[in-house]
Amino acid sequence: MQKTVGIYDHEKQWHVFEILAQRNIKFALCYYIAIETGLRIGDILSLQRPIGSKLRIIEQKTGKTRTIELSDDLNTMLAQYEELVPRIAGVNLMFNFSRTTFWRQMKMATEEIGLSGIGVHGLRKTYG
Repeated sequence: MQKTVGIYDHEKQWHVFEILAQRNIKFALCYYIAIETGLRIGDILSLQRPIGSKLRIIEQKTGKTRTIELSDDLNTMLAQYEELVPRIAGVNLMFNFSRTTFWRQMKMATEEIGLSGIGVHGLRKTYG
């Protein structure tokens, strides 16, 4: 089994964010939520719109309720996202892609800056 590795260099974290943002703002926001909150990708992909200044979520894996106060930067990004990305009629999900799609985008972005072995779960180790 491959060891899960995080991205600990803030400059590299920012580079990955910029690469994802160039591809699609949805991937960049998903990435930013992951490194800011430490949530699992399944929990992030199940987030509903709109999100307030506090995020209350029941974690899928553990069933525990968790309340997270969002940073000012993340709140600003969420507000911009709400303005830029139209809602799909009848769907309140923040993101309309799968964990596999996000993993592919993450893999391409991290390899582009010379990192390897970074998976989606590694973003939980990047948190903090």
